Amino acid sequence: MKVILQYADCMSDDKNIFGVLARNNVEVIKTKQKRYSIYPLVTIRIKDTNTLNKILEQLNEKSVYGVRIVKVKSDKSFIERLKMLFK
Repeated sequence: MKVILQYADCMSDDKNIFGVLARNNVEVIKTKQKRYSIYPLVTIRIKDTNTLNKILEQLNEKSVYGVRIVKVKSDKSFIERLKMLFK
């Protein structure tokens, strides 16, 4: 699943955030920061929600202002999700 995370880029939180992601072998797809914004977005790929919860807990411990989830997308297509629903 793809997850978009947002954090406040203060007090060198970006080093802490990417350090936690690297320690957990999380695939970072892209980073995006809007002009004049201190809230960058990081898109990552993870396996399941349990992994997401563990990583989010570690991220919130290491960051000053915390990390929040903006969006969660499934990697599976619509047809695959329908097949899983009707099994």
